[in-house]
Amino acid sequence: MFVVCRSGEIWRVPFSPEARKEDKVKVLDLRAVTLGFGDSGMMSLAFHPDFGVPDSPNRGYVYVFYQYVPQQPADTDPATPSYLRLSRFRIPDGETVLDPTSELVMIQQFDRHAWHTGGGMFFGPDRYLYLSLGDEGGSKDFYHSGQKINDRLFAGILRIDVDQDPSRSHTIRRKPAAIPVPAGWPESFTQGYSIPDDNPWLDKKGGVLEEFWSIGTRNPHSMCLDDETGEIIVADVGQDSREEITLARKGGNHEWPFMEGKMAGPAKKPAKHIGKAVPPIFDYPRAMGGCVIGGMVYRGTAHAGSLTGKYIFGDHSSRGIFALDRADDEQQDAEFLTSIPKGAGEKKALSGISEGPDGEPYFIELGEAGTDTGKILRLERTGPSVPEPPRLLSETGAFRDLKHLVASPVLLPYGVNSPLWTDGAVKNRWVAIPNDGTYDPDDEWVE
Repeated sequence: MFVVCRSGEIWRVPFSPEARKEDKVKVLDLRAVTLGFGDSGMMSLAFHPDFGVPDSPNRGYVYVFYQYVPQQPADTDPATPSYLRLSRFRIPDGETVLDPTSELVMIQQFDRHAWHTGGGMFFGPDRYLYLSLGDEGGSKDFYHSGQKINDRLFAGILRIDVDQDPSRSHTIRRKPAAIPVPAGWPESFTQGYSIPDDNPWLDKKGGVLEEFWSIGTRNPHSMCLDDETGEIIVADVGQDSREEITLARKGGNHEWPFMEGKMAGPAKKPAKHIGKAVPPIFDYPRAMGGCVIGGMVYRGTAHAGSLTGKYIFGDHSSRGIFALDRADDEQQDAEFLTSIPKGAGEKKALSGISEGPDGEPYFIELGEAGTDTGKILRLERTGPSVPEPPRLLSETGAFRDLKHLVASPVLLPYGVNSPLWTDGAVKNRWVAIPNDGTYDPDDEWVE
């Protein structure tokens, strides 16, 4: 597996609990040009859908999203400028590391603040690349980026065609708006991809940035795709009051900054906003945590039944790990599973959750700055597994013949002396008693 580090490194690690430190291999090192503090840094990696496919021109392509800086700052001031950068790298045939000289910069967006980078990224089943971006940083949408699709690439989810297939996408019509940058620094630009013809906001005259698939995010640090349902789930870090988890929609508006979770946000709600409002399916207050970390929908085997279909997420501040059940798409309470242990002198904070090759969730712990103290953790049950209750009557085993309501022989019929009126319904009653072999069902019941 590949591990992306905030500092600007990517490591390849054997997928084994017996792996040793000396077994890891550094496959990319961009520390010299990565702004790697706070919630900035190198954020994510995605392999092209054709990665490893023989004879495909895309077989070695890897996409990396990171915060690029032409020169490292003297301190860790949050107002440090940099660039949001999406780049394509290549792993040459027969090699195991990325070629740093192969970098093709596809998005270079000047960013005036080191916070609210975003960083969720994956290829969808449509082969398009999805990338979630924050609102440029600062407090309460300081730079007024949260509700714009005609200015710069912030505060939304982008959807682009890295294959540049002319049968289903077109060339970039509008570039990000230019704003002043530090002396000697490059301008923002986009290149090396095209715009899907079915993206929600298109303008042949170049009036909008057509990369946007949804808008109104604050700091979507985590975003995942449920391969079984095709749903995109975004964990968006809140401002002062709420953390939120949202099902992203094409043409949707996540409502920041006029909403924070399901509460009113710091800005006035516009009379008419872009896209369709998409409120979160779950939000939680500061009492539960202060920085949501997503996440994956569990489809594994180690915790089948108890966690299957649930969204696994955590919180950076509280170190808690939770499972969210979205039965019938209604908000449910999140079940607390466990927490990242806190040791003396160690930050022990959760920074990411990823699905391993075995389908199980792996929790990435943020180590102390300048050290290799971070760990990769997994879930292990401390008690017996408790299966989920059956959702259908036919799954209970209570009936030998459900069509004719013939009960299982292990059920004992009974009646009551004074049955209640229930709108004329006919009722049958049975009871099952745990039997260790000492109970005779023919015995009379006594008080």
